[in-house]
Amino acid sequence: MAYRLVMTGDIRVIEDGADQRLSARPPTPPWVWILVGLAAGIGFAVVFVTPSSTVSAPETVENTVVEIDPVLSPGQTNGITDAVPGFPDALVAVAQTGRQNLEHLLWPFAGDPVTRALPVGAFGDSKFDVTGTWLAVSTRIPETGETFLSRGKPSSLIPLASGVTSFTWHDSESGRLAYTQITDDVLEVRVSRSGRSSELVTTDSALTAEVAAWGDWGWAIQDESGRITLLNEAAVVKTTSQGNVLDSHPDGWILTYDFRVRLLSAGGGLRALDVDPATIGEVLGGAISPDRGQVALVGTMGLTVVTIADDSVAVSVPFTVPNTKVSWSSDSRFVLVPSLRGVIIVDTGTGELFEEITEHVIVEAAVIPLSR
Repeated sequence: MAYRLVMTGDIRVIEDGADQRLSARPPTPPWVWILVGLAAGIGFAVVFVTPSSTVSAPETVENTVVEIDPVLSPGQTNGITDAVPGFPDALVAVAQTGRQNLEHLLWPFAGDPVTRALPVGAFGDSKFDVTGTWLAVSTRIPETGETFLSRGKPSSLIPLASGVTSFTWHDSESGRLAYTQITDDVLEVRVSRSGRSSELVTTDSALTAEVAAWGDWGWAIQDESGRITLLNEAAVVKTTSQGNVLDSHPDGWILTYDFRVRLLSAGGGLRALDVDPATIGEVLGGAISPDRGQVALVGTMGLTVVTIADDSVAVSVPFTVPNTKVSWSSDSRFVLVPSLRGVIIVDTGTGELFEEITEHVIVEAAVIPLSR
């Protein structure tokens, strides 16, 4: 077993309350002295008990090197970078338990995964913000069908609103949440920056409309017919288009799909990507890389990564995961897809696929960029 020392400067992700100390030199375990005693006893028996008639000529013994796995002291842990070489961030995820409850999972850059229970049920949706440190969870009450939205740090989620029909985080600023809420048969688009307070942005006559993306460039509102309405930063209608919004980028580009993969500019421009999505089946989700150089598309039959500059396929990996969620590492190298068991991580540089934390049912996965 080989170990590497990974230097990350002064930036580390440490779970609250965790105290990890590594002694300079671990004490010699008691079993070592027991083995020494046994070896001495065996040697005594060989010298003084073995009959002389059985003694034979000495044999030549070749020098051999026996590799012994190191004994891990309590302070030594395995971070995500040990499981996925080159991974630059901490991994965060939302896991569903067998009791239909949710847990927050943190896998640090250097350290074992740590989980904590979340005070919300599993009947709804969950999303991390751009920094991976804020979480929003919608919880649907099966008896009434009403949906409640909670937001906050995983250690302190608080209820925000009821009657919520959709929500999304700001694509570049941490802790800023937009959501739609039906009040007196009117659809309201609201934003929340902290706590339980919110501000009304605009209203919409279509009760089925959802806020699909949000950034400094404005809002993307989508209805069930597939119409996308782009609002500018002042919430004034800029343009409309057709398709389903998959993701947005702080530069003002919106990834859409309508049997074709297209990039829609917040200013109204449109560019189609020359890619055949049939290779991954029905497109379920997508994400633009942080450097805006690639697009990751996940479908019913796998994942494909397309380079925007020349429409070439950088990586194509087959798997079967009926999930609409997909996200990127901060260095635009790794793609994360929640799985029925664990999370699938694809290295777009090598095409290698990793399946990690498979003992958990992961419904949402993101990263905490260590460079922020």
